[in-house]
Amino acid sequence: AIQALFRGDANDAQQKRAINFITNDLCALPFLAFDPKNQRNTDFALGKQSVGHAIVRLMRLNVSQFTKETDT
Repeated sequence: AIQALFRGDANDAQQKRAINFITNDLCALPFLAFDPKNQRNTDFALGKQSVGHAIVRLMRLNVSQFTKETDT
């Protein structure tokens, strides 16, 4: 699914599977980032989650508000 997404020929199911893998598994969005025994692990997990949150924000962005032409 990731390879098909990268090539640009992923179908709907592959796109959803790829995004879910990226945000849930790689970026660990559903998990708590805090590791009470190791600050470095917490920082690393928060960095991964920051990337995941940025991806989710971009997916929810209303692109049409940026593509409307205005009268000048």
